[in-house]
Amino acid sequence: MPRRFGRYFAPDARDRRYGVRVRRTTGRKLWNEGPRWFDQDVAPCCVGAAWYHWLACAPFMGQYLKPLGIYHAAQRCDEWEGEDYEGTSVRAGAKVLAELGFIERYEWATSVDAVISAVLADGPVVMGTDWLAGMDAPASVHQWRATGRNLGGHAWLITGVDTRLGWFRCRNSHLGNARGYLPIDDVPELLARQGEACLAIERKGAL
Repeated sequence: MPRRFGRYFAPDARDRRYGVRVRRTTGRKLWNEGPRWFDQDVAPCCVGAAWYHWLACAPFMGQYLKPLGIYHAAQRCDEWEGEDYEGTSVRAGAKVLAELGFIERYEWATSVDAVISAVLADGPVVMGTDWLAGMDAPASVHQWRATGRNLGGHAWLITGVDTRLGWFRCRNSHLGNARGYLPIDDVPELLARQGEACLAIERKGAL
């Protein structure tokens, strides 16, 4: 059944072999988000938007692919036959970037400590989670909370973390709340609800 924003959960036992190594779990890091932002409006292309925003972040040299192009390419290589459905998986978006030579590998953070470590040491992290009503904060507020009813499966991006203040800085692609701050303590619940966190490692020399 299609999800409102376009993210499907597609677990794979092989992901356990590609887990993020936890190194640091305290500190502060804000990655440069770049000037571009994409609003998916009613299109179910959140996976394409999340990877588009990932490409726009440092240290990824402001690389560019169209969000809808990523999305449609992901549908062609995802876990489901055909393209007569709405949405795709976070993994399929990563596969597209790998096949095009933008990234050399991608890993999975299965705990909040792994997400923190990845953001502190390596780069932004693409999240695939339920999108809860409390995360639909007005643009003037910017404070998200993983509370309330489930609005559908969504892909979005973590672009920074501050463990002293206790939040992740996030990038989103709908409803005008382009950026928000999510409490670190809310992330374990999102991961427990069939959530996933994907760290991609840029291919050296990628254009």
